[in-house]
Parts: sequence; structure tokens; C-alpha cells
Amino acid sequence: MKNFKRGTSLILSGFLLSSCSPELLNNLLKPNSETVSPSVEPDSFLKPTSPPSLAESSKPVIRASGPLTFPTATPTPLVAVSGVLVAPPPTFELLPPGYKAIISMDYGAQGARLKNRRQVIYAGGPTDYFYLNFKQSRILPAGQGVKVMSGDGTEITRVTELSQSIRVPGNTAILETSWDGQGDLPNTTVEQFAIHTGTAPSVPVEESGLKNKLSSFPLKLNTPVTLLDGVERERDQPNKETTYFVSVPNVRGKAIDITIDGRAKILVSEEVNQFLLPTSDLAFRELDSRALLGSTYTLSLRPANVDTLFLTVTLDGEYRDGYGILSVNEIKEEPRFQVYYEGSASEHGFADEPTMRTQVDQIIQQASRLLYQATEGRIRIKTYGLNIKKGCPPLNVLPVDPHVCISTQDILGDFWRSHALPGNQISLEKQEGVPSDSRNTTDLGNIWAHEFMHWRFAFLDEYGETFGLGPSVSLCPISMMDNHNATELCWSDNHNPTGNTTLTVKTGGQSMWAALGQRLNFTPPSNSPVRILRSNSGVNFPM
Repeated sequence: MKNFKRGTSLILSGFLLSSCSPELLNNLLKPNSETVSPSVEPDSFLKPTSPPSLAESSKPVIRASGPLTFPTATPTPLVAVSGVLVAPPPTFELLPPGYKAIISMDYGAQGARLKNRRQVIYAGGPTDYFYLNFKQSRILPAGQGVKVMSGDGTEITRVTELSQSIRVPGNTAILETSWDGQGDLPNTTVEQFAIHTGTAPSVPVEESGLKNKLSSFPLKLNTPVTLLDGVERERDQPNKETTYFVSVPNVRGKAIDITIDGRAKILVSEEVNQFLLPTSDLAFRELDSRALLGSTYTLSLRPANVDTLFLTVTLDGEYRDGYGILSVNEIKEEPRFQVYYEGSASEHGFADEPTMRTQVDQIIQQASRLLYQATEGRIRIKTYGLNIKKGCPPLNVLPVDPHVCISTQDILGDFWRSHALPGNQISLEKQEGVPSDSRNTTDLGNIWAHEFMHWRFAFLDEYGETFGLGPSVSLCPISMMDNHNATELCWSDNHNPTGNTTLTVKTGGQSMWAALGQRLNFTPPSNSPVRILRSNSGVNFPM
């Protein structure tokens, strides 16, 4: 029983990355790659009109076997950027006029404490040091805002000015963002960056942990890394790309997503225990999002059949936003939704049935995006079935997958509106199943994701219900179980910030992250959760 406030709203266990020039690497091996085609779902299921993801049935293309050897010497060093930066100032704009490389810090929501939300930035193997240019809307009190650390965790400085350039030694930076939740939502961004590279060849070797200078980057499951596309370009120059090498251990038998938020080509080695060059003839699967609109793309392994995956990630130099976000995630839940509209498209207020199908696509994709973002890549919707002019099964029929049932009517009052019965069905009134001027497909997708958390995990609402006597009261403003503007789950430090006794009784004093960790058997975060996607909303999330 709920009355939502109205509003809008890359992937394995451990990684290793290193950047180098594909132009040089491509001279080592002749191009000879094939792309694995995505599998086709049965006609009874609707696949949203979204960017493709490679399904678990895809098989690697088998190439000539044999070890991968890197040259002991090359005519030119394997570097991403040549030359030395001119100082002062030690920064330059990487992108042509009209383009911005903006990396935003996510402060969460007003009224909710944010503690050490971490973002790791990697500038590639050849990088000796780099600069990050920060801009922020206001100066926060001491101890808040963005702390900048080197790869080994040593604090360099904090962002304490409205505009500030910070030098990072080595090729790895750790940013931690904190805020007490008071006042206007801060806005801090990295708007420009500059990379200084060495002259020695960069040959990737497997690293076991973070440090200042890495030839490749170790990344954990369900933890993203931001890759800086450190190639200076002019408007009329030919396309240049940046390649990173990634290794991911401890993945055998797990349901894995490799996710890139941005345009890139990813080669995945499943046959050899080494990195692949971009034009390798060895066995691999390929995810290539470069010809598509820039957004989120995934390659799924169900399950992974090796202990360690080795990835070769090439960012598209033509996609001029300066960075990509890569994560490798272990999927814990992958529901198949069944959606029932009890009336026809016109009876529900859609313009026609094609419009209805398109907009339901968008709602489902937004619901999947929110679940993915809020759970650090652990839950996503696999696919869905759309049933028009069909009512939901009886309440005494317990479905294996979530059934979303949309009425042709709106329910007046707050006492018994849209609701979810754990393990049974999700019942929605008309206004929460049909886009309108007050609620678009993003809003509805967030509502459906909220209801799924009721249905699957028996999570309770984190707002105070007034049963029509006034507006509902926000008890945990950062939580998607509080309102559909929120895009994460509360954790132990920001759960129930007002100390509301009603919420304490409802949840047993336990945060949603703690409860989710118990239900899905993983350790919940001990700081504010990471963000594995650039955007909290969008209708082109892959399924």
C-alpha cells in the first residue's frame, strides 16, 4: 500500500587494465575477428528495442591455439599519448570545442548522509601522472566533498575550491565523496583531465592489488572503474582509440555480466590464460558497441567456464566524452516479468497498441536499470511477456516470476492503492501502468522496480503513510523504497536518519542493504554504495 511522491528520476570479480595504442598493436597481428550474434528469444517474449547484449548461449569463436607473446622490442613505444604537457597550467582540453568530458560525483539525496562513495579512475599503463580539473557549485564544510587519493590509498588532497586542478602521481586515482545531507544538493564534476605518459613500452602483466602505478588494473566483482580516454584529438584528426587490458579472477561457475557504459570494443579470452591483443587470432567472444548510440552494453556469461577472464577493452576515440565506465558483475537475480493489462490499449489510454508496446518496453528497461544501479549490478530483468486484454492469474496461484497486473481504473484515496503481495503478484492502478503528463516512463519504471522489491524480498516502504490525511512523510530520502526519485538503497550509516520509530518497527532496525545481503548471500557495503552506471535513468538499458 503506497502513495509515491511524484517526480522523475562492466562485469566480473577482479580486473586488470592497461592502455596502449591500438594502431601499434594492430601491426602485430592481422585483423581476423568475428562478432557473436545475440541469441533470439521465443516469440512469446518481447525483447525491448534496446542495444544488444550477448546471451549465455553465445559460444566463443575458436581460433588458432597457442600462447600470446608480446614483442621484446617495438619501433615505437606502446603509449596512448605522445609528448609532454606544457606547464603552467598543466592541463589541456582533451575534446574539441562543443564537447565536455564531465565525470559527475553522485551525492545521493538531500537529508541523507553520504559517506566515502568511491570512484576509481584509471589512466592506463603508460601514464606517469595525470591531472584532474574539478569544478563544484559550492565549498562544503571541512571533511566533506571529494577526497582525492593515489592508487595506494594515500590522501593527496581534498577539493576545497570552486575550481581546482589536482595532480595524481602514477596512473590510478581513488575519489571518495562524503556529505552530511544538509542544504542544497552539491554539484562536483571533473570537467577536464590531462595525461603525461612515459616513453617505455607498456606490457600488461597481472596485478594483484591497487597501487600508484599499474601495468594493468585489478578490479573486483560489482565494482566499477572509470577509464580515461587519454588521447588528445582535434576536430579534423583521424579517429584514435585507447586500449586497456583487464583480468578478472575467481569467476568460474558464476553468472557474470561484463558491462561497458560508453562505446568500446571488448575481447574476452576464455581459451587462453593471457591477455589478447586487439587483433588476436586466439579464441574470444566480442562485444562491440562502437557502431551504436553511446549507452550501456553488456556481454553475459551464464556461467563463466574459466577461473580467470582476460579482457581487452578499446574505447572508441570517436565517441568524444573522454571516458568509459567498466564493471564486471555477478548476477544474483534475473527475473522474467509477466505484464498483464486487463483491457485493450485504448481502454488503458494508450494511443494505439504499437505505442503501448513501445512504452511498456521503456518502462521495463528503466525498471531493470534502476534495479541494476541500486544493487551494484546484482539484479536485472532478463526479459518480459506482455499480455493484453488478460487479467492476472488468481491470487492463490503463486507464480515463479513476477506478475505485474494493471487495472483499467484508478483507485481513489490512499488506503488501498497499488501494492505488491510478496511471492504472489504486483497489482497496479491505471496511473501506475500508463504514462501521463504527471508520470512518464521513467517514473513508472522506478515504481515497478520498487514494487518488485516488495514482491521478491518483502521489503517494506520507507515512508510514513498518512492514509489520505496528508502527504506521506519521507523516512529515508535516499532509498528507492521511500520515493521514486531515489535510485539506491539505504545502508547502515544513512538508514532512518530521522530516528523514526515507525520505520524502526517496520524494518526491525535493519537497512535494506543489510536485508538484501542476507537474502542473496553477499556482504553489504560498509560505505555508501558505488555507482556502476553514469545515468540513473534511460530507456535503452540492455536486456
